[in-house]
Amino acid sequence: MAKRRTREDLRNEFLGLLKIWPNVRSFYVQQGPYAGLSRPEDDLPSAEDLLNAFDNGPGTASEHLSGLKGSLQQMALGFSNGLKNGEQTAQDFLAHYETASGQSFFADMGAPSLLIDAILAKGSLAGEREYRLLKMSMEDDLLLLDPELIDQVNTMLSEFECNAAK
Repeated sequence: MAKRRTREDLRNEFLGLLKIWPNVRSFYVQQGPYAGLSRPEDDLPSAEDLLNAFDNGPGTASEHLSGLKGSLQQMALGFSNGLKNGEQTAQDFLAHYETASGQSFFADMGAPSLLIDAILAKGSLAGEREYRLLKMSMEDDLLLLDPELIDQVNTMLSEFECNAAK
């Protein structure tokens, strides 16, 4: 059984991820209306707002950590695939992030393929976040999966969906 993490442990991990957020948010704000965000400066919370919600609710510390981590991991997956597909937005984001932070987004977040490899090595999905990441990796325009892994991923996704329906 996994050891239950303290609120302080969760907060420290949240603060680590929160260092990434302002550079992500500033890119979307500069882009203007984008990806379903009519007003990114209003639609995307500031780091201060996220920390206030973490500290004061609503929601649990674990929920806030999971939400921020999941959002950043989905962005990492999307930008990784965007690079593979030659999308200018992905290139622009990574250049913006590196200029703003002094290092690579993937150095801060980790390579999405490593996360997917870790999920596949476990052989099962630990929750909704992992489900969404694998599901996203199966989209037609995403190329992170080797063809020989597609059956394994489909099986894992189906099993998760069946268990969630119970």
